Amino acid sequence: MPETTDLSNSSYGEFAYNCEEAKLDVDIKNGGRVSVLSSDSLPIFKHVGLGAELVKLDPVKHLCMESKTIAWVLRHGAVKMDLKIRSNGYCSIKDLLEMDVKTGGGIPLSSFTVADMMSMVACDPKQRFSTIEKEDGQLYIRANQGHTMDAVQTAELLREIKSADEVPMCVHGTFRNNFRGIRKTGLKRMKRNHVHFATGLPQDGVISGMKSKCEVLIYLDLAKAMKDGMKFFMSENGVVLTEGFDGVVPREYFEKIVYVTKEE
Repeated sequence: MPETTDLSNSSYGEFAYNCEEAKLDVDIKNGGRVSVLSSDSLPIFKHVGLGAELVKLDPVKHLCMESKTIAWVLRHGAVKMDLKIRSNGYCSIKDLLEMDVKTGGGIPLSSFTVADMMSMVACDPKQRFSTIEKEDGQLYIRANQGHTMDAVQTAELLREIKSADEVPMCVHGTFRNNFRGIRKTGLKRMKRNHVHFATGLPQDGVISGMKSKCEVLIYLDLAKAMKDGMKFFMSENGVVLTEGFDGVVPREYFEKIVYVTKEE
């Protein structure tokens, strides 16, 4: 091994000198995005005798961090990308990994394994995915909600809510700029198949159905809406969804509006 310089107290941070000694999850930059480091791109490497093989990355953690790409394919892109998707939203993991697609960090999906994908599902903080194993041993994956494709059918993807008592809170989070239009027209599903509601607030531990930085909370009178014939469904990760009436949840079903931040 070449003679090296101790960088433990320097601004360069902690390095290992070979792949076996390197700790997993070495964070190069931007939350773990993979960068190729070499003596050509970083002269300090040559000076201290390090090679590009010094970094060992945990592929599962990086796939978890890049799972937005997987979610986009399963929610919006499968049909136009010729990935076979069932009416219940499931796609073959094997077929997904054979696609010529890269994550936002530039990692080809083909570089991951089925086991990596299963680990990604388990570690996803928003529980956006579900998996099943079919009789032939093939594993399938789907996004639990958020679809824009007509090929995915509501009744096969979601469980219908039969009583408003099943959902103690039904709230939609948005931003002030969006709310100006919502106040006039009601909540529209836009390009998605459904309007999304959370069953609680992020600060109360609810992890799906609402962005944590929402500025306006629209509480829904679920009982009134259901009484008038609006159908509601629950996803596997606890998000309440509805097609509304012709794609719209009218303002008359808004129970109350709460501004999380002050108006400017």
